[in-house]
Amino acid sequence: MRVLIFCLSVNFFGTERHAVELANALAEDHDVAILLRTRPRESDRQAGYDALVGTVSPRVRQFVTGRKVPLLGLLRAMLLFRPQIIHSHLERSVRWAQRLPFGPPVIATNHCGHVPEYDACDGLICLTPAQVAQLPPGRRGAVFQIGNWVLPRPGADRAAARRALGLAPDDFVIGSVGRLDPVKEFPALVEAFMAADLPGTRLVIVGTGVGEAALRAQAQGSGGRVVVAGFRRDVRDLYPAFDLFVLNSSDEPFGLVLLEALDAGVPVIATATDGARAIAEQAPLHLVPIGDRAALVAALRAGRAGKLPAAPQGAEPFRVGAVLPRIVQAYREVIARRRKSVSYASTIPSTTHT
Repeated sequence: MRVLIFCLSVNFFGTERHAVELANALAEDHDVAILLRTRPRESDRQAGYDALVGTVSPRVRQFVTGRKVPLLGLLRAMLLFRPQIIHSHLERSVRWAQRLPFGPPVIATNHCGHVPEYDACDGLICLTPAQVAQLPPGRRGAVFQIGNWVLPRPGADRAAARRALGLAPDDFVIGSVGRLDPVKEFPALVEAFMAADLPGTRLVIVGTGVGEAALRAQAQGSGGRVVVAGFRRDVRDLYPAFDLFVLNSSDEPFGLVLLEALDAGVPVIATATDGARAIAEQAPLHLVPIGDRAALVAALRAGRAGKLPAAPQGAEPFRVGAVLPRIVQAYREVIARRRKSVSYASTIPSTTHT
């Protein structure tokens, strides 16, 4: 099967990592290309973009397109690669993929909430049952409920991870990872952490985004107890440094970082977003109500007291080997549906090797 992964974001957050990791995993058995945007001119965005591109496997053919008119780069990828299906990630990629008058079917993944562009796709992957339930009536494409996955964990080195973050060996470390965006509620997490007054404990927040400057200013008043680590390319290597992981989002479609923390054997506290509730059905998460500071403080104290045990196999249901075949099957169903409705064999070759 020939699959084109299409993502116009230049960040290195969960959605973008998911798109690249999907391309890499598919390339083990299929012909795969990825279409990304050209390197941004803004210096503060270049590190994330370079990390994104640097993650792409040599097995994946890379194409790039400009920011203003991505259709030109998309047409070039179509002519040179001739995919049987386009898998688009995020709203803008979906919108441009749908402008191909005689292109292959388009499937999208609902990473950040429903947008009208999804209704015209040939297929839509929803991460949780809640996303499926929220779909408007009358959309024409096939719908699949397939959650995120976690890649095999790199070799755990707790001492190296702590050195990388400037932490002492005997610190009790609460970690959190994500883009520094209002929806992630990191300022509220800092407030709850300080209110919990946990002895010998530090809070480490890994990520970058629009709220970084304000969060760093807030951390300055913590007496060194709150560390804002900023952007890190080696985020998967840092989880072993944590004794407890917390995600305090007000909205979270799924939460790749939750899976990665579980995979590292770290106890996890998460607000009861749609994504966290879906994960908690198959993995041990300690859920707290969204926006409930008292509940979060109590959970942090329980975690510090060792009352939230780790589950080393907590991420087992979310291994890539269990999830990837379902995505491939979704591709096959979408392609088959298109072939039944209109013949495009004259423009898109049907050769495949699976």
